[in-house]
Amino acid sequence: MKLSYTHYAVIESALTGAFETGIKVYDMNGCHFGKEPMKFGVNWAALGTTAPEETLKYANSLAIASSIASVLTNAQIEVDYSEEVSLTEDEYAEYLEIIECMRKEFSKGRTAEFVAYTDKYGK
Repeated sequence: MKLSYTHYAVIESALTGAFETGIKVYDMNGCHFGKEPMKFGVNWAALGTTAPEETLKYANSLAIASSIASVLTNAQIEVDYSEEVSLTEDEYAEYLEIIECMRKEFSKGRTAEFVAYTDKYGK
């Protein structure tokens, strides 16, 4: 599925802060700039020695992030960097709401908001 960079940026923004501190889902394509579908991976910080409960919480968040990275990779997202999309003030406000909803869903391992978004804006 192809997305404009503006629409892809919404997904990237939703990934920021969706998981435990130190866990992030990143695109792994580097500087391919739309030449192939996006691949996503999980980056995590060393937790150090922690209580079992905290370790399990972190491991659960890591598993959720891994699941989300797989869903995003399987969506075969291609970013069209040439397509500029200008947003009105109302559209920008709507995008901020979408980002927050998607972030909450990602943090719980759910992807319904992502699917609805890509169905609406994907080509």
